[in-house]
Amino acid sequence: MQQGLVAPERMAPLLETILRANGRLKMVSVRTLPVEPLSAIGAPAPAPAAGSKTAKRELLFRHGVELTVRGSYLDMVDYMNALEALPTQLFWGKAQLEAEDYPSARLTLTLYTLSLDEKWMKL
Repeated sequence: MQQGLVAPERMAPLLETILRANGRLKMVSVRTLPVEPLSAIGAPAPAPAAGSKTAKRELLFRHGVELTVRGSYLDMVDYMNALEALPTQLFWGKAQLEAEDYPSARLTLTLYTLSLDEKWMKL
């Protein structure tokens, strides 16, 4: 499964390359999100056991990128289709569309990949 995922260090350049191939969308912003252990997502932090000094070693980490683009709705659909058609896999976190002056809209995508490595680049 790990071979089918986008490597964390390749995620932002991959998103930008596909965006450039579209040509009609304009990038507004791109930022990396903090690395999260996969076991902590959606779960409350467990209370440490009394007298326990050993910390649980995390094995899998979620690396995220938030990308905001501006353009027409159909161009955004084409961009999202291109992301889904990649031979490597990304996980969708959130997609938020904001209408602006017709025909322009703004789309903010939150995308994730998984890795065994906690290290993550900063943009």
